[in-house]
Amino acid sequence: NYVPIDRESTLPDGVTIDGMDQLKNYLVSHRKRDFAKGLTERILAFALSRDIEYHDEDLVNLLVERFEKSNYSVPELIRELRRIGREDIHVVVGGIIPENDYEFLKEKGVLSIFGPGTIIANAAIEILDFLLE
Repeated sequence: NYVPIDRESTLPDGVTIDGMDQLKNYLVSHRKRDFAKGLTERILAFALSRDIEYHDEDLVNLLVERFEKSNYSVPELIRELRRIGREDIHVVVGGIIPENDYEFLKEKGVLSIFGPGTIIANAAIEILDFLLE
């Protein structure tokens, strides 16, 4: 008694995609810069504990440029933030991440990794425990 999932969608620019693979391909081939800027802004906003403002634009552009030059390496983005004096940044990741990537991510500076099925309260406690140390 399952309802079929309609995976097809039309994006704002009129492109039709069907499923996550096509969405990934679209983002990689048409929206790489937007994706890089959006991710960089989110990580920087988290690091600054505030929204990104107009006076952050030069820093955002610098970080996006370096993120792109590193072939979109999140560990390199984390290193770049630390290089500019933000050693207090702690990156937490979640989602469908292969378990064999966990060690690599932690070696590159990721504080915690929360995969599918993570109980949000447990994740929050883990993060709070770290921050209160």
